[in-house]
Amino acid sequence: MPEHVSLNDPNIHEPKGISTANANTVYVADGSGSGDWLAQSAPSNTALCIHMADVSTAGSVYVPAPLAGTVSRISATAWSAPGTADVTLTGYIDGVLIVDGALTIPTSVTAGSNVIHAIPASDNVTSIGSVIEIASDGASTGVVPVQLTIYIT
Repeated sequence: MPEHVSLNDPNIHEPKGISTANANTVYVADGSGSGDWLAQSAPSNTALCIHMADVSTAGSVYVPAPLAGTVSRISATAWSAPGTADVTLTGYIDGVLIVDGALTIPTSVTAGSNVIHAIPASDNVTSIGSVIEIASDGASTGVVPVQLTIYIT
């Protein structure tokens, strides 16, 4: 009988117990030479980091939701202060406004040291592949780069 290390593809076998394992389960070793087939779990939360090159120019950035969940917080840090007016960033999911999902970056912001948060109240549920949009009203002058973090739980 050949050693397992020398088996070629047609002779490689599936893991022990695969014929009776439920769909969407994975084998998890217990460290003692055995293990169990367990339900494969999807991530329960994630943080999406997005860069907007200049929020002083009206425009949007888009990112697909990698999991189904709830947008629980949107945070922003500006790399410089808006020049002449506050800038408003507004969140949408699949084109629908996220209630309380807007942030205002004031002209008084200190570059890189202020984090501004929005805590959405409703219309903040994603499906896998939902398109999350952050739109800038472009109300200011000067180049204002912003780093955004969207938390999905």
